[in-house]
Amino acid sequence: MRPVVRYKNWTLLVVLSILAVILGPLVSAQEATPEATPVSEEDAAPVLLFASDGMRPDFVSQYSEAGVTPTLAELSEAGVVGDNGLLQAFPPNTGTGWATLSTGTWPGAHGSVNNTFYRTGDEDFNNSSSGFDTGVLQSQTIAQAAEQYGKSVVSVQWTGTGGLDPQLDGPVIDYWTSYSFSTVLANYGLNTESEYQQVTLAEATGWSNVPESYSPALEQRFTIASNDEATNPERLFDLYIHDSTDDQAVNYDRLLVVPAEATDAATPVASPEASPVAAVAGSKDGVDAVADLAVGDWQDVKVTLAGEMDGLTAGFHLKLIGLADDASTFRIYATAIARHNATYNGCDYADSCAEPGGFAEEIASGFPSATGSDFFPLEHGLIDEETYVEQGLMSVAITGQHLGYILDDLRVEPDLLLAGGAVTDEFSHQFLALITENGPGGTANPRFDDVENDGELDGRVEKRTAFIESSYTETDALLATAMEKLGEDANVMVTSDHGFAPQWFSVNGALIMQQAGVTPAEAGGNCRIPDDVDPATVQAKICATGASANIYVNLIDRDLPGAVAEEDYDAVRQQIVDEFTNLTDPDNPDATVVAEVFLKEEINDALGVNAVHPSRTGDVVVILAPPYQFDSAAPGELISPSSFFGQHGYMPDLVDLDANINMHGTFIASGPAFLEGETLPDVRAIDVAPTTAFLMGIPGPANASGSILYDALAEAESLSELTIISISDYHAQFAPLSGSPDSFDDENALGVSAQLGGAAYLLPWFDHFRAEAQGPSLFLSANDIIGATPPLSAFFDDMPAIEIMNAFGTDAAAIGNHHFDVDYQWFIDLMPQADYPSLAANIVLGDEGTPIALPVDGATPVAETGA
Repeated sequence: MRPVVRYKNWTLLVVLSILAVILGPLVSAQEATPEATPVSEEDAAPVLLFASDGMRPDFVSQYSEAGVTPTLAELSEAGVVGDNGLLQAFPPNTGTGWATLSTGTWPGAHGSVNNTFYRTGDEDFNNSSSGFDTGVLQSQTIAQAAEQYGKSVVSVQWTGTGGLDPQLDGPVIDYWTSYSFSTVLANYGLNTESEYQQVTLAEATGWSNVPESYSPALEQRFTIASNDEATNPERLFDLYIHDSTDDQAVNYDRLLVVPAEATDAATPVASPEASPVAAVAGSKDGVDAVADLAVGDWQDVKVTLAGEMDGLTAGFHLKLIGLADDASTFRIYATAIARHNATYNGCDYADSCAEPGGFAEEIASGFPSATGSDFFPLEHGLIDEETYVEQGLMSVAITGQHLGYILDDLRVEPDLLLAGGAVTDEFSHQFLALITENGPGGTANPRFDDVENDGELDGRVEKRTAFIESSYTETDALLATAMEKLGEDANVMVTSDHGFAPQWFSVNGALIMQQAGVTPAEAGGNCRIPDDVDPATVQAKICATGASANIYVNLIDRDLPGAVAEEDYDAVRQQIVDEFTNLTDPDNPDATVVAEVFLKEEINDALGVNAVHPSRTGDVVVILAPPYQFDSAAPGELISPSSFFGQHGYMPDLVDLDANINMHGTFIASGPAFLEGETLPDVRAIDVAPTTAFLMGIPGPANASGSILYDALAEAESLSELTIISISDYHAQFAPLSGSPDSFDDENALGVSAQLGGAAYLLPWFDHFRAEAQGPSLFLSANDIIGATPPLSAFFDDMPAIEIMNAFGTDAAAIGNHHFDVDYQWFIDLMPQADYPSLAANIVLGDEGTPIALPVDGATPVAETGA
């Protein structure tokens, strides 16, 4: 990153950006390791960094102009907006995009190369990793940098913050953990092939303390199955369906829900949406009811976990989706039992921190239970679109309550507030193609207003358009809440991890791998090898997310068990490339299915960014073209109709507004530090974190390669930047070293040995940093260019070391102890061969000597300072 230091009283303000290239074991996985030298007032205004997953800049403009997102409109008008937002990382998927925003580095450095990927050298070729796994990031985030330099940080639904290693000290709430599956019970057949509880309602018997029913009361038992029996046992609830209207007509209209067996003690709750769990149950006693619902009502229900989570709280939400007057149709929905992932490691003052479970338990028990849009029951016909939308919007409201608790009740005063959500992503996934008439090139969209793909229009375009709009309006309201809590003097940046494109076809990548002859059968899951086959017969596997896929060769001596010899590596890759390059849609032969197929080594040159990670990027990378994508493909079918209707992961610069396609993320910056009413071109996702650090007056994040967005700043004309490219202890290391860019806990893992550093690798990066510098640059060496060198240099009295430093374009070099490994005269004789001065102030000859004067020819002032 480019650290910055500002001294307000200087005659000339100098913004100093130091990029220190460390020749360490991860250098090949990272562009460089910039150390920051900050520069801002100690009392810098707080910063709000707000991101909404999948939020498109053109939608933000559209809704702002329509007046439905007033906060975003005000920020855009009063601040700076990116010209069509910002360019995201490759591929523009969630795991990659959030990590890029957080670290200021491309995925080749931070390591989150997709939502799901494989790490070559793992102990089992069938393994996979997630972009959200704890410790997956290999670059420091802006939140970690802020805490490192003494700043207070709060993070609420900023994706990936909960998995940082080391963890943050400040309050963090990052998604949730589910302990059950969402569940539906109905007394009639649903249009689905998925399992649900289909029952017949019976006459209610044995109930007490329940409302009078003016039609014969009915009953049934509802089961919420567990996905973790040790932590969350299966839970049973008795349902009491009654008619509350004394109108001489059959009019069933209410549902009472009572636990069918004792589970836990009553749990006090702070939110009106939540209800306590019954202490006594199994008696069909209305006193123990956890929900009393009319059609359309939701109720939050708390439960107590067991096992390792014994005594801790989780919860779920119930909705009575439908109840006919005569009870001929009845449907109830339970969301997954879940608990927010929350930490507050630095909390030592609030009463809640001392309670069992601390901050996390207060979030679980005192606020509405964790939930969010659940695509599975919607896509499988178990719930209706309105229920899906309501569930998603609940998550936005809950985030607002969490912000109020942390900032108001706990009185945390953050220097950096990270906040966000996912509802803009979730609603675009489900509805975007359903409201889009045409695809690329004006081709007709067969799924426009036709969710069932039956050729009959649904008549719901207006409703679904409103759903997507609601995700932006509620996100806008959450942004307003965060701004109000942080205060008027805050600087605000609004962004997103990727854009979106409509899609309506699923491509079966696993079947293509089988057709390419590199797997003996079609794999049954993403990033997996086929079931019941010898792993040594699997030459490659595919790990896909959205429209992008990393394909990994099962290489002998790199992967276990290994199936492809090194001499066959290129041939196997070519088989894969040919199969995807020649892929066509049998039903749409003129359509472009595959946008790009890259060999691993081609990606950086093709995109102009550091997108390749040595051990995590696939040996082959495939990017599809809209309306095609990889997720939820039908087994055995090459291309099938998709069950959802929006996607990301296409080429990051893909924009086709006529086809409703925009893969750019959003960028808005507003506040005291920013210009007003400006549009900024060429903003990149890697620029967000360095700019945030500048606003806070801190270095960092370490490893960041983005630029500070000076052209967005109100003080831009008074600032200038000097970039210092620095190396240390080079010791004439011309040739690359080797090391592993990944680490594995399992002792059986092979790991991957990659070439690290070396002059031929470093020089292009040095030239790259010079080219990107927003002002003059200096190349400096801290010490020890010569001495303790490899034979290639030492044999020639280290003249090659000097020549390489000349080739690097060195401007000055400090002297280290190894410069005198032979003797003082040897060093003095070498100095005239250097095109740069050597600098020192502490070299003496003899025990009582005075500092010697060294030649400093060519030294040039780089800044004027003064009071």
